Amino acid sequence: MEKILFVLDVDYVLTKEEKPVIRLFCKDEEGKNFIVYYPKFLPYFYVYCEEEKIDEIVEKIKNLKLQDAKIEAVEIAEKKFYGKKKKFIKVIINNPKKVPKIRKFIKDTFSVDTYEYDIPFYKRFLIDFNISPSWIKVYGKEKDGKILAERIENVELSKLPKLKILAFDIEMIEERDSEKIILISFVSNYGFKKCIGTLDVNYENYEKVGSEKDLIRRFVEIIKEEDVDIICGYNTDGFDIPKIKEKAEKYGIELRIGRENSKIKSVKRGFVRTFKVPGRIYLDIYVFVDHILSPNIKTEILTLDAVAKEFLGYGKKEMTFKEMQQIYQLKENLEKIVEYNIWDSELVLKLCELFLPLIFSISKITYLLPFDTCRNTYSQLVEAYFLRNAFLENEIAPNRPKKEELEIRRLIAKYKGAIVFEPKVGINENIYVFDFRSLYPTIIIAHNISPETFNCEHKDCKENKVPELNYHFCKINKGLIPKYLDFLIEERKKIKKKMKEEKNEEIRKILDNYQYALKIISNATYGYMGYIAARWYKKECAESVTAYGRYYIQKIADIAKNFGFEIIYGDTDSLMLTYKNKEESMKKVNEFLNFVNSSLPKPMELEFRGFYIRGIFVKKREGEKGAKKRYALLSENNEIEIRGFETVRRDWCKLAKEVQRKVIELVLNKKVDEAIKYVKNVIEKLRKYEFEIDDVTIYEQLTKSIKEYKQISPHVIAAKKAIERGIKISEGSIIPFVIKKGKGSISDRAEMSIFTKKEDIDVEYYITNQILPAATRVLKALGLSEVDIISQTKQKTLFSFFKS
Repeated sequence: MEKILFVLDVDYVLTKEEKPVIRLFCKDEEGKNFIVYYPKFLPYFYVYCEEEKIDEIVEKIKNLKLQDAKIEAVEIAEKKFYGKKKKFIKVIINNPKKVPKIRKFIKDTFSVDTYEYDIPFYKRFLIDFNISPSWIKVYGKEKDGKILAERIENVELSKLPKLKILAFDIEMIEERDSEKIILISFVSNYGFKKCIGTLDVNYENYEKVGSEKDLIRRFVEIIKEEDVDIICGYNTDGFDIPKIKEKAEKYGIELRIGRENSKIKSVKRGFVRTFKVPGRIYLDIYVFVDHILSPNIKTEILTLDAVAKEFLGYGKKEMTFKEMQQIYQLKENLEKIVEYNIWDSELVLKLCELFLPLIFSISKITYLLPFDTCRNTYSQLVEAYFLRNAFLENEIAPNRPKKEELEIRRLIAKYKGAIVFEPKVGINENIYVFDFRSLYPTIIIAHNISPETFNCEHKDCKENKVPELNYHFCKINKGLIPKYLDFLIEERKKIKKKMKEEKNEEIRKILDNYQYALKIISNATYGYMGYIAARWYKKECAESVTAYGRYYIQKIADIAKNFGFEIIYGDTDSLMLTYKNKEESMKKVNEFLNFVNSSLPKPMELEFRGFYIRGIFVKKREGEKGAKKRYALLSENNEIEIRGFETVRRDWCKLAKEVQRKVIELVLNKKVDEAIKYVKNVIEKLRKYEFEIDDVTIYEQLTKSIKEYKQISPHVIAAKKAIERGIKISEGSIIPFVIKKGKGSISDRAEMSIFTKKEDIDVEYYITNQILPAATRVLKALGLSEVDIISQTKQKTLFSFFKS
């Protein structure tokens, strides 16, 4: 029998003889469930010693007598390590759980080095069998949906199976100084919708249970009954699941919500704890947004409401915790809480459906399960990608650094970053913007930058010096990182070409997610080499990449000047230029671009990003110099591109951001007088209390536990006050706070917005510390101060800043 299946999850079970059997939870193309068992794979790790001792060590390992573990085989394997061929000892054992103990015993007993002992067994299987968690072909015997596999192969298919997705969300209230779960909602992609709870309410799709204990028991039953493939939530790792688990333990209920009646598993990932549901894909959408998507989205407030508004165009139903508490206590309008709870699950489902193709695409590239992909950082995704490709190259992966090595890496001097051409402060017109296409990835490829190619011994390569540094990289042997980084970039080109030719919209979406996943991994590779916890860490490599970056941007700037362009601003991988003769400017742009690209090593390439009719570049907070990465550009289509202003910062209130964006818009459209009038009008409305609390709420994140804070910032004080009121707040929580009137410091007067009335707001604080500074950040580029904004004394000279 042979069958094509889609992999959802992979783990293993132990036989009575304590041998592992790989277990793959799969779906076929029609959506039928299958479990594939593969018993022919055992865990292993590598030992390295001096070559003259290798036979002796092999015999000693073979003769080891261990009480609770068994060494199945010991082999000599010729592998590469940092590109050089070496002999290693491969130690194969019977039980994955015994690897750490046996490895430590061998290392300590024989004073040898050990490698690849920390790769989880299921990941080891996926890597060794070249199986990405997507489509596979299974050969074996099948009975009642269970397959005993003889052979498993990877299959390339550009589609997804029919997957059952279930989103969930819980609601809690404070009662008698303790937390109580009152509702759990479920919304699926196949029509199932239900809310279960202890409230006495008549509402469509609502099911009343007798107690909190019954609520937890019913939660387990529903997931089992629905037998879904994907369970998803928003911040459920940090809140919902821990709360459900806590209650389940209190009532003696086992959370057997996995397939095969498996219990939910607690998994530690660094300092964070998450939960795995065997046989199902469990996704926390918040974690994926935070780790992967947040650098490229507008909102910095990663609440479900803010993220849904950005990606879906609509957000949560309006209800504060205080309002929910009041409704619960009064027992009136209880259906509003049910409606609120169900809608949260609706939003989570929509976000999951939106992000799922991207998660699957990243899994396909990195050979990680969707569970891991959803929770990994950029560096972890990059490492997974190179770990898999190191195996293909017969290369032993370096070990992760221990605590002592991490401390040494931290002490290594920081290296010089990108070059910056100071911006020309004020208003500039007719701006031509050029960007390098994937500057750092293409530098790595063009100059073969990789840990094993650094300072090679080839005579000819020693002349291949890195600009400004006494380093060189091999020109003869291709490094692991540039080789597989090149694949990512070339593959992305092919996919983008396919997208242009593809007429099927569904396939186009899948291809688009795949090309974006390729972009994510390739763009994060430079940072990975400079990341101190990386297996393939090499400070000199990251340092060389930035050195080449400075060299090429300076080279392009010199060429631009020779072509008659004036540099307005330049930073890292981009240049903003202007040209005196607008009529012939585009001809010059094309000539300049062709000349530059003919002089760059492949695959480096400079691209023309676009023309902007006007731009504003501001000063640093101190001094007269221009501020880097802080500007706004106006396109011919009247679209505004903003970088570095408070409009994209979390620690400014909504109103301050709106003021700054409006001032930017008016200034770029030569309406400076209107900008000043607008600011004065906002100040006047504030003093009349014509605003909403949401307009002046500031959002800050707790990056550590409350007890760890030494400097007491406003958001920390606000959080402490909320905790005293019974609100549960932990590390990672976003604190929405305002500054109230009264005595004491600003921090002393900080309070979470849900506990504040509008009339208690200190409007003078917001005028002085938020509104005026936000406006002045822009207007000071025109020589205006806060006093000038209020008095308008310089209005008659404003238009001198605009060139005709």
